[in-house]
Amino acid sequence: MDNNPPFHFTPTDHSLQLEKDTDQVSGTAQLAIDASARASVTTTSDTRTTPNPTQTFISQASTPSSSSSFTAAAGKEEYYDPVASPSASRTRNKATHSLTPSDTTASMPTVAAQQDYGPKSPMSKSRQMVVFLGILMVLFLAALDQSIVTTALPSISKDFNNFSEISWVGTGFLLTMTAIQPLYGVAADLAGRKRTMMFANAIFFVGSALCGAAKSMNMLIIGRAIQGIGGSGILTLSLILVADIVPLRNRGKYQSLTAFVYALASVFGPLLGGAFADNVTWRWAFYINLPIGALGMVLLMVFLHMNRPKNQSLASAMRSLDYLGITMLIVAIIMVLLGLNWGADAKYAWDSAVILSLLIIGVLVGVAFVVNEWKFAVNPIIPLRLLGTLSLGMTYFPVFVDGFVSMAIIVGQLTSRWGTYKEFIVFGWFAGVLSTGLMVLFDENTGRGRMVGILLVQGVSLGAVVNTQLLAVHAQLKNPADMALSTSLWTLLRTFGGVFGVALGGTLVQNSLSNANASKYAQNIKGIADLAPELKAPVLKAFVEGLQKFFILLAALSGIAFLASFLIKKVAMDGRDGDEDADEGQELDEARQPIEKIE
Repeated sequence: MDNNPPFHFTPTDHSLQLEKDTDQVSGTAQLAIDASARASVTTTSDTRTTPNPTQTFISQASTPSSSSSFTAAAGKEEYYDPVASPSASRTRNKATHSLTPSDTTASMPTVAAQQDYGPKSPMSKSRQMVVFLGILMVLFLAALDQSIVTTALPSISKDFNNFSEISWVGTGFLLTMTAIQPLYGVAADLAGRKRTMMFANAIFFVGSALCGAAKSMNMLIIGRAIQGIGGSGILTLSLILVADIVPLRNRGKYQSLTAFVYALASVFGPLLGGAFADNVTWRWAFYINLPIGALGMVLLMVFLHMNRPKNQSLASAMRSLDYLGITMLIVAIIMVLLGLNWGADAKYAWDSAVILSLLIIGVLVGVAFVVNEWKFAVNPIIPLRLLGTLSLGMTYFPVFVDGFVSMAIIVGQLTSRWGTYKEFIVFGWFAGVLSTGLMVLFDENTGRGRMVGILLVQGVSLGAVVNTQLLAVHAQLKNPADMALSTSLWTLLRTFGGVFGVALGGTLVQNSLSNANASKYAQNIKGIADLAPELKAPVLKAFVEGLQKFFILLAALSGIAFLASFLIKKVAMDGRDGDEDADEGQELDEARQPIEKIE
């Protein structure tokens, strides 16, 4: 039983009361903001579980109330913004302007732990926009580097007179980016969001500088691997930070903009890489990251002020890490990705000892990792509770399957306006089944207009589900402290699913071309167009047959994802992060203005 008396803090024109029940194991935190109209906003929460990063008002007054034994640093106050990061779901009583726990509330942290994550002070709209701009700038560069080298590879090979190792320029980046992703969720919880984001940016800049200054192919490959480590953190932390500073109800609008920036980078990457290689030098494909990334990093350093975890020291946290699980996860991911890439690139035959060994050992290590996380790990790197419910597991499954711009933005706006996500996911996978089913009909005689129309439907599907599924993951978390871990897992599954899909599609096309004695065109599709008509027809037919097999598989997987989407639980997003509606949000912002001076 907690015998500490309640303490009170009352600033000018506003009142705040934080009380703890001395007779109950579960505590109660109450926030009351009293403006001139004396309207109050009350938050009640259960503290039956492990401390989580949720919203609370932590005040430190120079003169505590007479009824309190609470001692604070003179003149210093800290406010954990209720709209900053995930919390238990709440419903609003319109008559009394009160917030009460909804039936979907699972657990809330103790007061001492509620200051661990999120902004140190309430974030004004203008500051939020500047921080978001910084996030988008570094995110654009990390996404850009996934595709910018594709059109520069011929120039790179020519400069280094090395054509045998050129594939490692892309593979090195992909391996480290995918293998390290789950670790950033843990790092964000242990070291803090801002520190981890700064670390990822610094690593990305070092890798970019090494690539630009590379004197050999080996140096370039090492630089790309370092870039992948940093880029992985940028991609993951961008989503985590958006979840920290934007309430769940409004998050769709912001995530749609991240999807837009990501897609923009994918389009401009090959164009910029080719332009640099042809007109300046391919090295600027990497040097461009330095000035733009530095500006984005400065914006985050100056305007983003996040609380640091205080529940344990960094050294203690490092000692408690699941190093066995980390090692097994990285080994499993690298071995499986190498097997898939080398098999798809025809570096080795799929039935060769090298490919079979990589895939079999990788899968076995992956199974051992799951057993370790399930049975033995004290602090698992990927807690299986993230997949603990059927609904949440079905939310992750389509992420693995899928992985547009206009649809992503539209859906992002609508999820924020309507406060729902399930309907968009179901609709998106219905469009996915329809589009992939129609793709099966593609052949060498398909007209351009028909092809564009079907691909537009596919774009609608992806725009409706990709980022919406992350909203669904966040909404269904029983423990808000798992937000960073769940985001890193979502990113890993999306990346790994994309790699697996590309490898599988390439293999089906390659096998089809091999059956037509045209396997050399698997890596040079454009060469088919230059063939004589009598040679072109059978090769093109074999290529199309390989694609059709892949589309049939995609249609089947999309159908499974469509059925799985009905099993996703619908959780109301209203108020989950303290955002009840625009009017109340404005009321809270106005009431907090005297406190926003603290950073």
